[in-house]
Amino acid sequence: MSVNLNFVGDIGLFKSYEDNKTDPFKEVYLPEADFNIANFEFIGHDDTFIKNFFDVQIKYFPSLTYLEKCNLEKFSFLSLANNHIMDFGVSGVDKNISLLQAKNINHFGIGCNEIFNTAEIHKNKIKILLIGCIGRGRWSKINNNGCGPDEMDMQKLKSFITEKKNKYSHIVVFPHWGSELVDVPNPSDIKKAHELIDSGASAVIGTHSHIIQGVENYKNGVIAYGLGSFIYSPKEEFGYIKNRKREYSICFNIVLDEKSIVDYKVYYYLLDKENIPRMVFSPTKKEIKYFNRLNKTIGNKSLYKRKKYTSLLVREFYSMILRLIISPRKGFRHYFKYFTNRY
Repeated sequence: MSVNLNFVGDIGLFKSYEDNKTDPFKEVYLPEADFNIANFEFIGHDDTFIKNFFDVQIKYFPSLTYLEKCNLEKFSFLSLANNHIMDFGVSGVDKNISLLQAKNINHFGIGCNEIFNTAEIHKNKIKILLIGCIGRGRWSKINNNGCGPDEMDMQKLKSFITEKKNKYSHIVVFPHWGSELVDVPNPSDIKKAHELIDSGASAVIGTHSHIIQGVENYKNGVIAYGLGSFIYSPKEEFGYIKNRKREYSICFNIVLDEKSIVDYKVYYYLLDKENIPRMVFSPTKKEIKYFNRLNKTIGNKSLYKRKKYTSLLVREFYSMILRLIISPRKGFRHYFKYFTNRY
């Protein structure tokens, strides 16, 4: 007896999907599984929503009416532990949670009281605990009156896993982490992932980098460092710099029995012209070389540093200029807090 799970990365339903009258969920093919799980990056909004941050881009967010019509039910569980979930404050989150509940979609990784707001999977006598989390930022509970995505406080997280591991067959951690646009995992994330496996997690499956990263076997667990952007429109992103690698994503399929990981497979996807992810059934030699290289570069600190400076910092500098143009005063305040770790 086993449970088969699909994990995909960021679902960013830019307003353009709605404008084009496209429901990407109807178009997407996923491997056969008992449950599909994703990170819900851009929530729905309406005219009553108020921006929680000065630089919130309305074009990122579809209407609630559009979301109600979308086939979101393709996903059984959605993590809300990400850096955009609080863009319209607590009231925006509450309305979206109500929409998910109406569609019988489970959510996890956000709340007002608990340290970790988890979700559980029960099937074939197998119990799986899902934990969603993200590092501290302006979206954090401490900055939003105690409500927000669950924070990736490593000491608390490791203690939580240690406390729960004997009550569940498996614990899967779904962190929103990594350096954006860098396809080599952050060395600090590698250390964290190993510690989480050592504490009792069976798998650590990452989102947020908006580019795919490698997969690693570690002891009795597995780590998929970055699944990339699954449903997304990269060219509409604030500060976008052209990079075809951003159009790839991963569906990480994992099969679990009561005691161990039975098997896992990595399925690669590529966005088409309408920004619908299509499975890469017959990868080219160039693609195969790239996919294989991702696994080989895990732990390469010098390569990580080089890519961070050539990819991430260029984009962040461009984004900083745009934010300062939008509002010099608020932009300066934002980056002062960001660079001095005052969020």
